[in-house]
Amino acid sequence: MKLLIDSGGSKSDWMVRKNNDWMPVIRLQGFNPWQHPHERLLQIIQELLNQNPETAHASHIFYYGAGCGEELQKNNISNTFAEIFPKAKISVHSDLVAAAHALFGKESGIACILGTGSNSGLYDGTTICCSPPSLGYLLGDEGSGAYLGKTVAQNYFRKLMPADLSQKFAIDYPLSLGDFLKSVYKQNRNAAFLANFAHFAAQNENHPWIRNIVQESFYGFIQYNIKYFTDYKQYKIGFIGAIAYQFQEILQEALNKEGLVASKILKSPADALMNYYDELFKNNL
Repeated sequence: MKLLIDSGGSKSDWMVRKNNDWMPVIRLQGFNPWQHPHERLLQIIQELLNQNPETAHASHIFYYGAGCGEELQKNNISNTFAEIFPKAKISVHSDLVAAAHALFGKESGIACILGTGSNSGLYDGTTICCSPPSLGYLLGDEGSGAYLGKTVAQNYFRKLMPADLSQKFAIDYPLSLGDFLKSVYKQNRNAAFLANFAHFAAQNENHPWIRNIVQESFYGFIQYNIKYFTDYKQYKIGFIGAIAYQFQEILQEALNKEGLVASKILKSPADALMNYYDELFKNNL
């Protein structure tokens, strides 16, 4: 039995391979070591074991996660799994590697993530060669759900949102400014809280004002996460994440204006990752 995990900051997909067949994907909470306490990962693993007790006997665990770009975080997560699955072989990678494997397999390209957070990396078919610094939702994450949600909320509370949208927002999110600020600053709410407001943008995607702020957020991503790479126009560019998938028409427009095109846009890497590992297992890798 093998476990393949793709974890973002908001949700995670747990894929179980038993007797050479994949079982239905189990969707649980997400985990990011920079945003969540260690106990959250333990709770998520326990929930998996509650739903599927057989997974306790996993022989191999392949974990891809947000916030796993540094060795310290990889080691902490690996040690956590080792405590619960002492007989399993464990490997931990960043969510950026998951995106690269899902989008390009063994070919090269620029792998991009546009979900709750955002990131990108140049993939040579084997490893991520380089990546722009990830500054998180407070200082970066252009194009992400957190960035877009933050922009929507900023404009609403500053009374810069068009009246028709402002009325809808007030109904959908009956928050006073005080409640909003308390949630952001006092209750240590993370990127997922801000990303909730991106749902409002998705529901009103065809409104010109919404289309403009979404497009501007994508321009920011292109500037800092694609143009960062030398000769970026020579590579395939692929995207993974709910924001990229939801707003793919606007994303393609933003890319086209920069002379670029997305070769592939996936909502989730789960299916593509399972296919990737099927090939590896077939070749006993």
